[in-house]
Amino acid sequence: MSKLEKLRQRVAEFPADFSWDERVVLMEDFGFAEKTKKGGSYRTFFDGSGRKIFLHKPHPGSIVKVYSVRNVVEKLREFGLMDAGE
Repeated sequence: MSKLEKLRQRVAEFPADFSWDERVVLMEDFGFAEKTKKGGSYRTFFDGSGRKIFLHKPHPGSIVKVYSVRNVVEKLREFGLMDAGE
């Protein structure tokens, strides 16, 4: 099992210790790229078909809140990028 497959499996379990860096890798794996790097903690990720996801970058630490992990998984499932079992 590759690192990306393990990461996909891990995020589907809504871990309480999911990091921002893991989230960025996951978003890139699904074809999204971060576009906003202005001052502020919100980041926007776009994919090639124009879909976007707005995410809050945690601060001062790097651990993402569980509700935020859940929201991203639901959005990826809504876009048809993740299976319900994934």
